[in-house]
Amino acid sequence: MKNTFIVMSLLLLALALRFHNYSVYPQRGATSDEYAFAFQGISLLTKGVPVAWSAIPLYKNLTHLTIDGLYFPIVRPYLDHPPLFGLLVGAWAVVARETTFEAVQLATIRIIPIVLTLISAIFLYLLAKNVYGERVARWSLAIYASATIFVVNSRVAVAESLFTPMWLIALWMLTDNTKKSHRWPYITIGSLCAAAILTKVLGLVVWLSVVAILWLRQSSVRNIVYVTIGALIGGLALYLYGAAYDEKLFWAIQSYQGMSRILGPNTIWMIIGSPSIVNKIFYDGWYFWGLFALGVASIDIRKNLIIVVPAFLYLLLFVVSVNETDIHGWYLIPLFPFLAIAGGKLLVDSIENARWTLFVWATLIGVSLIEPLYGQPFGLTPSVYRWLIGIILSLALASLWRKRIGHGMAFLFVLGTTIATLQYVHPA
Repeated sequence: MKNTFIVMSLLLLALALRFHNYSVYPQRGATSDEYAFAFQGISLLTKGVPVAWSAIPLYKNLTHLTIDGLYFPIVRPYLDHPPLFGLLVGAWAVVARETTFEAVQLATIRIIPIVLTLISAIFLYLLAKNVYGERVARWSLAIYASATIFVVNSRVAVAESLFTPMWLIALWMLTDNTKKSHRWPYITIGSLCAAAILTKVLGLVVWLSVVAILWLRQSSVRNIVYVTIGALIGGLALYLYGAAYDEKLFWAIQSYQGMSRILGPNTIWMIIGSPSIVNKIFYDGWYFWGLFALGVASIDIRKNLIIVVPAFLYLLLFVVSVNETDIHGWYLIPLFPFLAIAGGKLLVDSIENARWTLFVWATLIGVSLIEPLYGQPFGLTPSVYRWLIGIILSLALASLWRKRIGHGMAFLFVLGTTIATLQYVHPA
């Protein structure tokens, strides 16, 4: 009963923080990709043809549209992205009677990614519980629910918010059904792989990670075949969708998106050192703690297969496919659950086993919270800053002997993070 209350409270916290100022921050125009998906879905449902805005210069059927100061180069048929997320957002807009491009409101379409994030939070908890146990699952959920960079990015209506829960459900099914010989769990996972590809081409990572885990676990070839057939069906459906409107243009768009981007090692340094909320760099200690925890988890890949392999494969695909000069915060939405789980696991291990990593955790989270919680309301001088760091590290030292101090610090850090997230204002 106590555990159910804690988990439900954390899920409500995740939902409340994401709905707080959701239509205001990030501001309208921080990214116009949200409108592209809404336009795509609305036009498919009302006209039978995908129409949206695109910056790709290969379209010949181009018109110009300005809505409340935002300019959109409207193309037809729009083939930049697969249709599934656009259909979901567009259907919701149509239900809300926003059936024209001019009528689309962020307050309407952003409800979809927030609900999807709640689903992600549920399966993050279930996945972590199956792999690491109840305590790790609760702390992982607390991190995912409250961290500012996770919360604000998840308000944006982009395709990553749809294939992330699909990915988590597929991985959870692996942990929940690997001892069962029945084929249906793997057929279902294959269907999720297909849906992920129809959501975003990078959704291919769902199939890759599932197959990699099955192979490393020496699972039956039959199970790998079931999953792969699903992914192939998804790829074929995407091709047929593009070919139905303009096959030549479809392939030209795919080629342009693959070959026109500037790739290079700078992408890695951006991920490691310059995380962002949509279009603004934001240094969140929980993000860096998650990256550090993933690194620690990778030392024993067999034990941490379910988080290390998917995270590594996503980062690999990210590095070889995303323009290194144009990285946006929402690109890493699918990685956030794995950062939260890795962070939750290392946090519990550090407190329970009095590990030196407590000092890394205390420094990363403590430093990132000093400015929003103390500096902004009271001002921050060098001497006060040093005193605060000293207090935080002293508590971390004390927690090596008293676990209760460590648990108390963790609770206060999550509470402080919640307050900082509530106060967040996206820079114009």
